[in-house]
Amino acid sequence: MLFEIYIDESYSQVSGDFVLAGYIAEKSQWDRFTPKWNELLGAFGRLDDQGTRHFHMNEMVSGSSRDFIPAFFRVIEEFVMGRISVQINSKDLEQAFKRIWVPSRGIDWGKFTIPYNFAYRALMDTFHSRRDELTQWIPLHDEVNFIFDEIAHQKLILETWGDYLKDRPKEYRQRYGDAPRFLDDKKCPPLQAADFFAWWCRKCYEEKAPREVRHGNFDGLRTKGEKNFLGIEISYDQERIVSELKRLVRSQIKPAEAIYDLKPTKIISG
Repeated sequence: MLFEIYIDESYSQVSGDFVLAGYIAEKSQWDRFTPKWNELLGAFGRLDDQGTRHFHMNEMVSGSSRDFIPAFFRVIEEFVMGRISVQINSKDLEQAFKRIWVPSRGIDWGKFTIPYNFAYRALMDTFHSRRDELTQWIPLHDEVNFIFDEIAHQKLILETWGDYLKDRPKEYRQRYGDAPRFLDDKKCPPLQAADFFAWWCRKCYEEKAPREVRHGNFDGLRTKGEKNFLGIEISYDQERIVSELKRLVRSQIKPAEAIYDLKPTKIISG
């Protein structure tokens, strides 16, 4: 059986919250989902400059379009089997870089200075390392492929896919499916569903309400209780980011070299 996970991103420059999130379903379910979603788009989707109707949460939440969001959510609920999200804060990421010091050695953080790349790696690593916990929904021998919305630096991710797989633990490596695909969300209804979830996740973190992400409660929209729903919620605070960056640095330096955490200490006067 083939499973597909569609992922989109959402980012707030004000709060710094960055989210990658989306939905999981069997490919056959996505095939059934698409015509129903397109039917709703024909009636309630937003028009772009080319006259094509699409769903984009930033546009749907304004004006009367907001009234149609529950109908789209019910189609998502009917066909998907689970959701997955990863959140980091770009401001925490910047501070985490400053905290790590290796004497006599400069650290080139390279691609990890982009929040997307850090979140992407966290998403892939966590999902595949936790497959043992997910066998109720996804048997270990079944293939799982990831599909993402198009991004500017997707070429780098694809070019380094082989090296990424080579560096994964042997016991997890065989669980990975094909290299990720990047598609245009305007032409891909499952990515529009992912956009809905990513927007809501980012909003919840921005409003300091991560519990709503865990319980799937989005402004009164809640998955029906009778459905056995898979949910994976991954969140990185600054301490967890530092721990992950230290692990990355350790893999690139000699065992005898020390890694220091320059975490600021609070001085209590009086």
